[in-house]
Amino acid sequence: MKKNNLILINFSRRGGIHTFANILNNQLKPFLFINTNNIFMLVYYILKYNTKKIVFCNNNYKIYLLRILLKKPILIMHDHKLRICPKLLERVTFYLFILNSKMFDKIIIHNNDNKFLKKHKNSIFVEMPFHSQTESLLSSSKIKILFYGRIEFYKNLHHLITVFEDSFINSNFELYIFGAGKLSSNLLQRIENLNSIFLLNTFIPSFLVDYAFSI
Repeated sequence: MKKNNLILINFSRRGGIHTFANILNNQLKPFLFINTNNIFMLVYYILKYNTKKIVFCNNNYKIYLLRILLKKPILIMHDHKLRICPKLLERVTFYLFILNSKMFDKIIIHNNDNKFLKKHKNSIFVEMPFHSQTESLLSSSKIKILFYGRIEFYKNLHHLITVFEDSFINSNFELYIFGAGKLSSNLLQRIENLNSIFLLNTFIPSFLVDYAFSI
C-alpha cells in the first residue's frame, strides 16, 4: 500500500496513543494526518479524499457514526479488552467495535490475549514500537524500568512505588516515570524519598520519545 494514499486519523489528544500516532505520522509520512475529535471536520476530509485509504490510530465511537461514509478502513486496536470498571463510553465503544468489526479491511492488534480478535479473519498481530524493546543502552549497572504513558490510578503506579521502597530493589533497580497525569501529594513525597526513581510528570513530546526508550 502506497504511503501517499493513506489518511491517518487520530482521536486522542494526550497520553501514549497520542504519542504513538505522532510517531506513526513521522515514520509513514501519509498523504494527510488528521488529529481531531470534530466529527464535521472528519466528514469533510472523508468526503473530499474518498479515494484514499483511511487508517484510524485508535478505536472511537465516532468511527461507527461515520460508517456509511467509510470504505473498508484500517483500525489500530489498542484497547483489545475492557479494563476493570470501565466508563460507560468505553464499554459502548468496545461493543460497537465487536458489532461492526467486519467493516474494517484490517484490524491491527499488539496483544493476542483476546480470543475474538485472535480468531478474527481480518486481524493482524504487529509488535507496536517499544512493546518488545528491552535492551538497556545506558552505562549504569542497575536494571532500568520505564513507566511510560499517561498516569492513571488503574495502572497501579502506587504499587510499583511500593516495590521500590524495598531496600534491595532500590539498590539494584532504577525506575523512570515519563507521562502526564495527577499524582497525589503522598505519592510524590514517596517518590522524592527514593533516589532510584526519576520522574518527568508531563506530556512527552515526540522529540523526547527516543530518549525515553533508550534508557
